[in-house]
Amino acid sequence: NTGPPPAAMVQEFALQTSNYAAEYGQVQGGVFIMATRSGTNDLHGDAWEYWQNNLLDARKPFVYTAALDRKDDFGATFSGPVLIPKVYNGRNKTFFFMIFEDARNSVSSAGALNTMPTLAYRQGDFSGALTGRTLTGGYAENAIYDPATTTLVNGVPTRTVFPGNIIPQSRLDPVALKIQALIPLPVFSGNLNNWPQGPQYKTWSAQAAIKVDHNISDTMKISFYVDQPRNRAPGGMDGLPFPITQMTNNVANTWIPRINYDYSISPVLLLHLGVGMFRNFNPSGAPLAIENYDAAGQLGFKGSAIGTGFPRISGLSASAAGGLGPGIGPTNMDLPIYTKGTSVASLLYIRGNHSYKFGAEFALNAFADNQATGGSGVLNFSALETGQPSTNGLNLGGGSVGFPYASFLLGLVDNATIQP
Repeated sequence: NTGPPPAAMVQEFALQTSNYAAEYGQVQGGVFIMATRSGTNDLHGDAWEYWQNNLLDARKPFVYTAALDRKDDFGATFSGPVLIPKVYNGRNKTFFFMIFEDARNSVSSAGALNTMPTLAYRQGDFSGALTGRTLTGGYAENAIYDPATTTLVNGVPTRTVFPGNIIPQSRLDPVALKIQALIPLPVFSGNLNNWPQGPQYKTWSAQAAIKVDHNISDTMKISFYVDQPRNRAPGGMDGLPFPITQMTNNVANTWIPRINYDYSISPVLLLHLGVGMFRNFNPSGAPLAIENYDAAGQLGFKGSAIGTGFPRISGLSASAAGGLGPGIGPTNMDLPIYTKGTSVASLLYIRGNHSYKFGAEFALNAFADNQATGGSGVLNFSALETGQPSTNGLNLGGGSVGFPYASFLLGLVDNATIQP
């Protein structure tokens, strides 16, 4: 299984779903069998393009922004005999077929809203988080408590509220402030759904292939085929800027070379030999610029096991009062390389109405993965660090005290992990 060739290069196609030949084994779905096109004595070429633009579409109702959707698919083929003027004339002997196709797509999400910390929250002013509701036990909903005032009262840890629900500027953590400076400002008023999240991004898929056939004699033929599919389909698009975005690159680069030799030993005896390789490099992690981000130098954040990289941060939002809705920082740093080498030999013998096929196959599979997920640190924040310890685990009547984003601004992590 080496992946499909470009569609315009397929000469014959068959699908087996049962009663498989021995050389294909058994599978639950089916086996695709394809024969690729070859050149002829005549030069031939064609080209095509499919273009679509959302500017020609009607606007979708009930969305804040118009979705971007632009497609441009194009390609060309060229084939014929191998001709080198005054050097080699490959008519009736050596032929080529080459193809290139490219599909590009510019897209965006339509009208999604998310939550960014308000201007007041960014200054440590969480008075806007107070709802005026008194919870069970007399606690003000979303009140933030000063962890520096923790004392034991009758053996129970107790804190006092920050006056006015405002953290003094001098108490704000410098690393948190530098990270906060990377977070987009809200566009709308209110604590929730104040930022239009309509990320724009591009995907592309390109594939180039060439096949060369050479007739050694009337009974012997050798062919060489190489295919290079490449594609980029970024994942986790959140509209956040570098380096806090959680987008993943998902860029695949594949090489598929193959050589086949066919020999008609007699009209009823056919020999086939083939050797090929499939090599796929498919980094599915954060862009290298994020993996190599100098968090120590730019933010003052230290402790990365890989020496660089922006940390992953989550838990900065309170469902009813805002904060930072999306998580930030890379969720995946994965650089896998898959290599498969194959060689086959078969002998087909035809006798009367029957055909007999004998053969063997050798395959070598290798997989390597440079896995650095979590190596730059994973930080989780919660309301506990700015809550009242005596209320932990208690039902306060449907509300809570403390505020996750306030804990973040104080630099108080609830829990952290690092992958060595």
